[in-house]
Amino acid sequence: MIYFFSVLLFVCLIPTSALARPNIIMIMTDDQDSASMSVMTRTQSLIAEQGITFTNSLTNVALCAPSRSTFLSGQHHIHHHVMGNALPNGGYTKLDHTNTLRLWLQSAGYKTALIGKYVNRYGVDVPRTTVPPGWDFWHGNLNPDGYRAWDINHNGVIQSYRGYNTDHFTDVATSFITDQQQTDQPFFIWLTYDAPHYPALPAPRHAGRFAGIQLPVSFNESNVTDKPLSVQWPAITPAQFDEIRFLYQRRLESLLAVDEGVQQIIDALRSAGKLDNTVVMFTSDNGFYQGQHRILKNKEAYYEEAIRVPLLMRGPGIPVNQVRSQLISNVDLAPTIVALSGATARRTMDGKSLTPL
Repeated sequence: MIYFFSVLLFVCLIPTSALARPNIIMIMTDDQDSASMSVMTRTQSLIAEQGITFTNSLTNVALCAPSRSTFLSGQHHIHHHVMGNALPNGGYTKLDHTNTLRLWLQSAGYKTALIGKYVNRYGVDVPRTTVPPGWDFWHGNLNPDGYRAWDINHNGVIQSYRGYNTDHFTDVATSFITDQQQTDQPFFIWLTYDAPHYPALPAPRHAGRFAGIQLPVSFNESNVTDKPLSVQWPAITPAQFDEIRFLYQRRLESLLAVDEGVQQIIDALRSAGKLDNTVVMFTSDNGFYQGQHRILKNKEAYYEEAIRVPLLMRGPGIPVNQVRSQLISNVDLAPTIVALSGATARRTMDGKSLTPL
């Protein structure tokens, strides 16, 4: 009996990654503010209620390419050098793709997959057939925001599709998971949807679901002279208000297909016998303004609506139905994945692993 309890204590003290390295899935939306999580009931039920919600998760730069490069590097933009979405100071070619998270995971024995949007200007500033190093499975979107018609670089071959791209990316991800059923090799998937990025086209089955919904915030603060000149925006006109309200409606409707996709990912993991050993994370690259602070269809001012993003995660060793209010950043995501996987980072990361939380 003493021997049994000694062995049990020893096993309990071994990190989870030493017993069985978890599969890791990062589901990332584009321009999703935290408040819009209210319509994603499946995601709340299947990830938040089965894991942790981080309520103070901020993005270090409220812009796609710098934020995504931070996820891939664990560094702030001043260190990974992607300062914007396009040249001369930003975009795909400013990031050193020979030393990022997916290569560290690949070196640690993970099978890596990219499905959806990558870093801005991919396929524009480099040939469309480019497959960045470190990806075993590459299904890169060449037409971000082309919700109904898009081209894909599939492992170096250009393919054209019609339909609804959120559903397409979900189908590719679930097929990839099913294909891993007979192997014990751990995998990493970065599943990155266009929704709810402008023009935020919903799936036909969801169009009009939130027709007439009203904006949840007040506009047109009467006096903005106490604000920096860069954000002393003019008052919103009635026509602009109507445009913002309609975009707000479409953004919420476009997230419903993502919410269904989360359900399908969880179901695929369960069917493949992988759910109990998979960490599933959900976040966005940055938020978005929908009239708040008189800002129209933008995200680059440093107010809460643009820098606060959802972050949920579930998986082995992660407490169930918990909330963490500590201030964290997207710079912490790569260190967390490195810690969970047992990989070795080959950059000096600025963030810290969230595993102690």
